[in-house]
Amino acid sequence: MGIIVKGTVFSGLGEGAYYLSQANYVKQIQEKLGFIPYPGTLNIKIDKNTGIQIFNEIKKFKQIRLDPFFDGKRFYVGVSCYRAKINGSMFGAVIRADKTYYDESVLEIIAPVYLRSYFNLKDGDQIIVEILE
Repeated sequence: MGIIVKGTVFSGLGEGAYYLSQANYVKQIQEKLGFIPYPGTLNIKIDKNTGIQIFNEIKKFKQIRLDPFFDGKRFYVGVSCYRAKINGSMFGAVIRADKTYYDESVLEIIAPVYLRSYFNLKDGDQIIVEILE
């Protein structure tokens, strides 16, 4: 049994597209999660206290790690990934970079499709994510 989280879609900093376009991350996601990620994250806002509880709870779940790497120019941090089901039908992952601008009130989600288009989402819409054990 996983953890079901309801949150509100919001526009992030726009950096997910950059990081998810890095060949090393893409390769690791394909190998470890089984899909090529859409180059961007879906960000959802949740209550901070709820977020703290969720992040403490999922530490018990099977974590999939994207290893840190250096591309010759800069260092990229490791990322914790947790398999997830979005709106009951699309599989993807909740990700948490070892270094991030976001606090526990934000979940970043990756998937093989552009989730905003797939679910016809806009800022302010509600979405349900089940973080799988």
